[in-house]
Amino acid sequence: FADVKVARDLAWFITPDKRGGILAVRLVRDFEVWAKKHGATQLGLGQSTGVQVEQTQKLYERLGYRVVGVNTIKDI
Repeated sequence: FADVKVARDLAWFITPDKRGGILAVRLVRDFEVWAKKHGATQLGLGQSTGVQVEQTQKLYERLGYRVVGVNTIKDI
């Protein structure tokens, strides 16, 4: 729908014993470097696991991301 290249995450996970440190920031920063190298002009990160949703959103916002939507799910 646009002439821009967008990089999105499919999924990423940090094991509980590695949380709370700098690893998440490093993963996001490495993704940003990779995306720029491949010509992306916009990045999108999501949270669809239901694990530490608020903490993940706060991390993304601290790194300069803004909330633009919501994930939803329904069991049928």
